[in-house]
Amino acid sequence: MSPDPGFERFHEFFTATLGLTVEVIRRTNDKSADAFVNGESPGYAVELKARCNRDNFASDLTKGGPFGVVEKPDFDVWVINQAREALKQLESNDPQRKRIWVLWIDTSRRTETGLGFEQALGTVFGIRTCIDQQFESYRCLQASVSLFERFPKLDTIVVRGEQQRMALCVNEESERFEVVSSSNLFSCFASHGGVCMVSSLQTSGFLAVDPECVDRTSESSVQEYLEKTYKLQEVRMCDPKSYVSSMRLPPRNPVGADC
Repeated sequence: MSPDPGFERFHEFFTATLGLTVEVIRRTNDKSADAFVNGESPGYAVELKARCNRDNFASDLTKGGPFGVVEKPDFDVWVINQAREALKQLESNDPQRKRIWVLWIDTSRRTETGLGFEQALGTVFGIRTCIDQQFESYRCLQASVSLFERFPKLDTIVVRGEQQRMALCVNEESERFEVVSSSNLFSCFASHGGVCMVSSLQTSGFLAVDPECVDRTSESSVQEYLEKTYKLQEVRMCDPKSYVSSMRLPPRNPVGADC
């Protein structure tokens, strides 16, 4: 199978950065792989999912005409679908759950808005944006159902984005949180400030909704909770979108060429 940048980045991290060995179990295509990572106890069961370009991205570029795309900065249903598929494979590969379960999401796609990293983090932590009476903008954790709530068996999620951005998202509610926090994977990210948890994100300016206290299917309930908890006035939830239009430009004539 031809080398894939997503797989190569995943493989290089565990072998070169952590000094571990990667045992590939299955690679169905260039965008997905199952692997055991060995060299420390209890080891890792990893499912790689790489984000590819839109199906018609290459053809649109070839045609040369402009094309547009609209994306939500804090949400990507692709992440939810891939997590669901990954969990099935992890349960199949490690049925007794002896290893730390890792979903590796590579969003380094060569296209469009470049929001893959933020979209993945937003989906993992159920982030939504809200504004108050003064039009001050806030990002709110668990305002929608987080990925760890949907799939609580996932111990960690590594998100790799554009320009080598990386984050380790950790499920604090996992019964194996102590095992995860003692791992080399956790220590590596922590040494670079790359560990993301609800508790750590709150200290960096995020608001947070308590899922046990709020009916998140009711937007008004979420808004009332934020107003009371954070002493805000007239909170409104909003879902900003990014609009990007692109087109392929013809090559410039070299110096001295006939025009």
